[in-house]
Amino acid sequence: MGCGKSSVGKKLSALLSVPFIDLDGEIERRCGASIARLFSTIGEDGFRNAELSALRESLSRQRDFILATGGGTVVSAEAVSLLKKNTFCIYLEASAEHLEKILSTLDNSSRPLLRSHAVEELLAARKTLYRETADVTLALSSYTDGVPDDTVFESIAMDAAAVVRRHFPDEG
Repeated sequence: MGCGKSSVGKKLSALLSVPFIDLDGEIERRCGASIARLFSTIGEDGFRNAELSALRESLSRQRDFILATGGGTVVSAEAVSLLKKNTFCIYLEASAEHLEKILSTLDNSSRPLLRSHAVEELLAARKTLYRETADVTLALSSYTDGVPDDTVFESIAMDAAAVVRRHFPDEG
């Protein structure tokens, strides 16, 4: 949450000339409601079920694309299994302090978990899952110690593209 998955994902999709899918956007489109509204009406468990369904659909629709998952996607063992089996996963790693700095500059009304959980708590619960799910980790601290901007996201996307091309040289 807040590490730049969507910003980097959009830039990476342009660099690799493949479509970009934001999983939270897909959930909102399919359910006809914002993430915050879904959390308030169906709760976190209902949201996670909708997220898993959107993930399954996204993975079945097409082969080559960039997918930005939600920060909590990894709490579902089935989602992790789908990601490990069907994707090449890049983890954009950031410390809790760095994420707090970034999130303090954003409108977090669409992040309902921040109402009841601290960033440090969420990260502590998920960090091992992120690392276990990822094929590659890119540390945000290698690019900036402040709030990332478009130039930082572009640099991360270029490095991510280089990693993808090394792992899939025949894909173009």
